[in-house]
Amino acid sequence: MTVKIVKLRSLITLPCAYSNTVDDGYFRYAMVDGKRVGDVVKLKPDWGGGYVFNEEWHDGKRGVQIGAHTLADLKKKIADHYQN
Repeated sequence: MTVKIVKLRSLITLPCAYSNTVDDGYFRYAMVDGKRVGDVVKLKPDWGGGYVFNEEWHDGKRGVQIGAHTLADLKKKIADHYQN
């Protein structure tokens, strides 16, 4: 199983971005085996830093939310989630 975090340059910055996330000019999302599965946000240091994966909604139900301090740890946790 291949997990990839894609980081793209955002065309806009959001002055009204969530107060707990970093608006660093990039948009991140996660892919598992070539399929996009959700978004990745970077948290501000005063919110603990690190990253949060928000799985896309399925059949009207919200997906899981997974947090980690580093992108490497986040990839491992996402892989574990999709293997189970």
